[in-house]
Amino acid sequence: MKKLYSLFLLVVFSLILLNLASAVTVDKKHEITLLSVTEYSNGSMVGDLAYLDLQIRPGSGSVFLDSFPATRIDTQVSARMANEIACEKSHYGCSLYDFFYTIRAEASTIGGPSAGAAITILTLSALEDAPLKDKLAVTGAISSGGIIMPVDGIKEKVDAADRNGYDLVIIPKLAISPEINDTNSTNKTTDFFKPLVNSDFKDNKINIFEAITLEEAFQMATKDKYVFDSVPKLKIPDEYFSRMKLTADKLCARSDELKSLTDDFNDSELERANEFLDYSVVAKDKNQHYSRASYCYSANVELRSKLLSKYKQAILLDNLENLNDSIVKFEEDVDAINLETFSDLETYSIVKERLLESKRYLDTLNSSNISSLELASSIERYYSAVAWSAFFGMEGDVLDLNENAVKKACSEELQSVHTRNNYLQTFMPNYLLQDLFLEISEVNDYIRDEEYELCLFKASKAKSYADYLITGATLNNDTIIELTHQKQNVAKNLIANQQTRNLFPILGYSYYEYSQALEDDSYYSALMFAENSIALSDLSKYFETTQTQTTTSISNFGSREKWFFVLGLFVGLILGFVLFGRNSKKTHKKHIKTTKH
Repeated sequence: MKKLYSLFLLVVFSLILLNLASAVTVDKKHEITLLSVTEYSNGSMVGDLAYLDLQIRPGSGSVFLDSFPATRIDTQVSARMANEIACEKSHYGCSLYDFFYTIRAEASTIGGPSAGAAITILTLSALEDAPLKDKLAVTGAISSGGIIMPVDGIKEKVDAADRNGYDLVIIPKLAISPEINDTNSTNKTTDFFKPLVNSDFKDNKINIFEAITLEEAFQMATKDKYVFDSVPKLKIPDEYFSRMKLTADKLCARSDELKSLTDDFNDSELERANEFLDYSVVAKDKNQHYSRASYCYSANVELRSKLLSKYKQAILLDNLENLNDSIVKFEEDVDAINLETFSDLETYSIVKERLLESKRYLDTLNSSNISSLELASSIERYYSAVAWSAFFGMEGDVLDLNENAVKKACSEELQSVHTRNNYLQTFMPNYLLQDLFLEISEVNDYIRDEEYELCLFKASKAKSYADYLITGATLNNDTIIELTHQKQNVAKNLIANQQTRNLFPILGYSYYEYSQALEDDSYYSALMFAENSIALSDLSKYFETTQTQTTTSISNFGSREKWFFVLGLFVGLILGFVLFGRNSKKTHKKHIKTTKH
């Protein structure tokens, strides 16, 4: 019995030490220098220093910000976004900790998002136990995926760090443009920052590091040049490729069928449809099957609308009634499917959303005066749902997709949307946010109807749209291309990391591919779909696998975890030897006494 008790103590002690491996250092004060700017009535600006410290304590993932002087709402919301991004980049979850930030500055008011990059760097430094360099100052906003965005007053802030004896200042690379030598340059000043050129800093003696990603900024900021985990190479699963090709083939076969019925229409009437079909051919040649499917769907709506415009109302009404019956039956079949993998969850959301959109088109129709365009949109949305159902049953790890887990994931994504919405409302008029308000309203509708799967994906899309508005507000013509490519790279890395969990985000990759396809047409559209890809490529983080993990590889631990793991084993062995040694001696003595007697 004593041996069992000793063994129990050994196991418990080892587990405690091992648990410490994943514990974040609490109550220690972490510090970094921010850079602020004061703008005077004559338009001049003067840079100054501000100081940020952080303490992490056991809690529930809350973020608190105290400052003197008071901060504006945009800084408070920016702090929440920065904390969220740092937690996503860290090896350690943040749900068991509260974060207390304190800002001290000389300025009369602290405002704007320029502390975002510094807050993210400081938070990540605390979580990863990676000390920052001395005499370091940071300025820059932070956006989805850890991209560092331009802010106002960068030159004045660099001057402030320089004259106060700092060794290094990190600024946003996207704020620096090529030298402008002519007045016809496409680089235009936005309302949020003045584009700078390298010659603006020729009189500064301080080391200036231009960063575009959190990874490169953090590596430069840390004393030991922190090295992030290597990103695996993205490999498109053959199963995704074949299923996406099948989906595109179905939709494009409909295009061919509908096109064959349009002999009565001239080229000008079919111009838009033919344009989409031409795009689909290009996408097919590049093996971009999601893009091809999207183009063929758009062509189908155009072609179907032209064909329906020739029919009488009685025939249109028959089409409407038949479609409604088809939707009801197909939706019953979809609802009966048991969702096991993340791909199943995605497919369910894709199919159901298209069916609901199809029904919404039907609801807007006037049965006595049916719009051919709205009926065509409803019909083709239904056929799109049918085509996408090909993704049900795609291979992947089985996840715990119970209603409570999906509901919680939906709630957390919606909270992120509200954070961004609050930030946008500090500088963007409401009429420019109407589309975002509408998306939030649809998320709330899904919650009301207990459609939590749809809520999760709709909330993620709303978050990505908000991120697009935030990044778009600080863009100029020289930065849009580089920013889009950086966002695409973030998305690609997220997808590749998901593959290490035997997961493949269907929508995340599809939007990543579509973003690349849209570059020739519009970088702003490409950026929007890159944001979509980022938001939808990491949703599986909310769900646990239901398969038992039989082995744990020490190579999966961070460096701090490895040391605690080794320490736990070492101390556990020593404790075991001591305990078992004592028991052995007692047993030996007892045996001797018994023999003498």
